[in-house]
Amino acid sequence: MQRKSITIVGGGFSGSMLALQLARLSNQELFACDVHLVEPRPVPGPGLAYTAHRPEYLLNVRSEYLSAFPEQPDHFVNWLRVTHSEPCHFSFCSRQNYGRYLQQLISQVLEWPSSNGIRCQWHNQAAKEIRVLPDGRSAVVKLSNGTEIHSDYVVLALGNFPPLPPARHDLRYLNHPTYHGNPWARGPCVA
Repeated sequence: MQRKSITIVGGGFSGSMLALQLARLSNQELFACDVHLVEPRPVPGPGLAYTAHRPEYLLNVRSEYLSAFPEQPDHFVNWLRVTHSEPCHFSFCSRQNYGRYLQQLISQVLEWPSSNGIRCQWHNQAAKEIRVLPDGRSAVVKLSNGTEIHSDYVVLALGNFPPLPPARHDLRYLNHPTYHGNPWARGPCVA
């Protein structure tokens, strides 16, 4: 049987968790495949939402509900205990802590083939083009370094895009020095 190829464009939370869950499927639920995780950031896993460099940025869900594995609801809480991570304030942990958790989980999948035969590879590049092939059943994902990944399946896990400006008629305020439309962008933020 020929191995299939799944390319996941975006290695933040959604893309990384998809790769992680594929690696955990039983052999009966899966066909032999290679998973390509395309993520240009320095590490896959945390994405934008969980890379905040501020420990006071807390998760909006209690720790006991944030396991990556539904069948192991205490997985994240146990990880916190084992790694001696900072205590969670009223069980709301920092986004940084959760980002480290996600990063560790996906790094384990990337280090060796899964027991079900899935091989997962991280491409530390941006995807520049996705071209559906004439057969209509496969595609080629072209990376910024020119690498082409032939894929039977492509998943777009692109995250959240910046919000639209609040007013659409008079957009002069966009150029005002105190306007900061994206709270995650670097630069001055005036309240």
